[in-house]
Amino acid sequence: MKFSQEDEERMRTVASSSSSRLEKIVLQGNDSIIFEVDKALAEALLLSKVPGNILAKVIEYCKHVVFVTELVNDDKETLFRVLVVGDYLNIHSLLSLACEDVSYMIKHKDPEYIHRIFNITPDFSLEEEEKMRKENPRASN
Repeated sequence: MKFSQEDEERMRTVASSSSSRLEKIVLQGNDSIIFEVDKALAEALLLSKVPGNILAKVIEYCKHVVFVTELVNDDKETLFRVLVVGDYLNIHSLLSLACEDVSYMIKHKDPEYIHRIFNITPDFSLEEEEKMRKENPRASN
């Protein structure tokens, strides 16, 4: 995976956070969960719309650059929220990994399963879908 220059710089900043010379700052998500992190990391985050449980996942990711699947423990709702927050906070590597996890979740799955996990209402009735499958047999494989 290729990281943007901005992501690499953010990770270097986070990696150096173990040094006591960096100033700490307290962050609070919109649900009042509080975290103490390095000021350099905090300056990159806009947190007014981020729930604390998702902020915890993002901070864990930034500190250790762990795989997103390890962060969310197969919890789809948390994965989707991490994806949205990664986009909101402009953390390209986190967004990319979360999208990759979602793509693995739906790979080789039937449309009904995908509709169910994304809470999508189908555009066609079962009869209309069956008619389209008969008219276009190659499309249903």
